[in-house]
Amino acid sequence: MSITWPPPGILSGRCAEAGDLVEALAGPAYRRTFGRIRHPRNDARLSFDPGGGHRAGSRLCWGAPRRASHGETRYALNQSLDGYVEHEQLGPPDPALFRHFIEDVRSLTGMLYGRRMYEVMRYWDDDLAEWGADEGEYAEAWRSRPKWVVSRSLDLAGPNVRVIAGDLESAVRRLKAECDGVIEVAGPELAGSLTDAGLIDEYRLYIHPVALGRGKPFFSGAVPRLRLVANELMGGDVVRLVYVPS
Repeated sequence: MSITWPPPGILSGRCAEAGDLVEALAGPAYRRTFGRIRHPRNDARLSFDPGGGHRAGSRLCWGAPRRASHGETRYALNQSLDGYVEHEQLGPPDPALFRHFIEDVRSLTGMLYGRRMYEVMRYWDDDLAEWGADEGEYAEAWRSRPKWVVSRSLDLAGPNVRVIAGDLESAVRRLKAECDGVIEVAGPELAGSLTDAGLIDEYRLYIHPVALGRGKPFFSGAVPRLRLVANELMGGDVVRLVYVPS
């Protein structure tokens, strides 16, 4: 699960989750977090273009040896009771829910982001002095996972990242064919595009007990009928609903 809530002072205004621009930036705190998009020590240009070939190697998926199974895509985000994913207003998870997210990230094969969501998540690239043990564990788990960023404008990306610059549907079909385990999709617009192509295998809604009244919805458009396969109380008051296509 990609935790996109910004700690106090990192962002002000509307959260920059998956497709939103940051409306107000918090000076040095922002530059410390997002000013590392071009980091000459760690960054690399690793691109996949289904039309032109993968310039960084023959496989889009890397890491564990390939087995007989295939990859699955999971769209998961925190949301309000009325369906909005404005994470700054939802606030940080409680300790029990945070622990769940740490273990969840450790279990993933990798994460698929749009460019702006990836820029937000780069908050976890470098340790910060104010972090506690849980933040450190989450960051370590997040850094260790392969990441694919869908973008035609991102020139440099951090460690364990490859940029998908060509046809999204072809790239994700190839990822699912090459990878074992779960690839988590983060962001309503990206998930909406993959839903339209029939490429989301599971939806996980972490519903927080607050109604926001407005914001970016979890679903960016119409979704074919889904089937509920699990529900669980997470932490103190968050309910996780798990759906799959019917």
